[in-house]
Amino acid sequence: MNIVDYQIVISNIGKIVLGINTLLLLVGFFRNKKAYKFFTIYLVSITIIQAFTYYLWTKGANNLHVSHYYLTTQFILLSLFYHSLFKNKTQKRLVITILVLVIIILIVQSYIMPELLYKFNLVEILVTLLPLVFFSVIQFYNSLSGTKNFTYINSGIFIYLLTSTLIFCSGNIVNEITTEFRTLLWFMNAILYLVYQLLITMEWYFNFRKKKIPKIDTSIK
Repeated sequence: MNIVDYQIVISNIGKIVLGINTLLLLVGFFRNKKAYKFFTIYLVSITIIQAFTYYLWTKGANNLHVSHYYLTTQFILLSLFYHSLFKNKTQKRLVITILVLVIIILIVQSYIMPELLYKFNLVEILVTLLPLVFFSVIQFYNSLSGTKNFTYINSGIFIYLLTSTLIFCSGNIVNEITTEFRTLLWFMNAILYLVYQLLITMEWYFNFRKKKIPKIDTSIK
């Protein structure tokens, strides 16, 4: 097997783990708080988009335009996830402000330059991924004060989105780099995505696997 074959295998494993994570988190959807619900909706949405992307690929159709739906959906739902996760009012207002500004930027850009629908959009990549990395850093800061919610998921978001920003940005210069280097970039992206999904699985296993049952004091007084 060459590196392309390994990339396909790892990518497919990542998609399988994504599907498993989606089902696992759906089980606890109604008994958990808003942040959990937003993240679960995010997983469901991404699973649907990934399935549609794979369907287009099997038909030999151009699926590059689906990446725009992926990036925008991910940005909106993870922004709402962090908004629900943050307790500080200033941090909450910051998330909403950035969310609204980014949506306005994307709408204006798509109206002015509709041809970008079938290209890697550097502006879209930067404005939808970097704010999420920024939100994850804020959550790391919040965790220092003892608010250690969604630690594994937040770590996965930080690691995957920070590195995938660089990988996605290389999409517009693929003709200027060697095939070997481009293949290595996407191989790394597949590995990091699998790591991200495994961190989500760890979050579910350690914190949401079963509903916590309060301990009953059975001692005789």
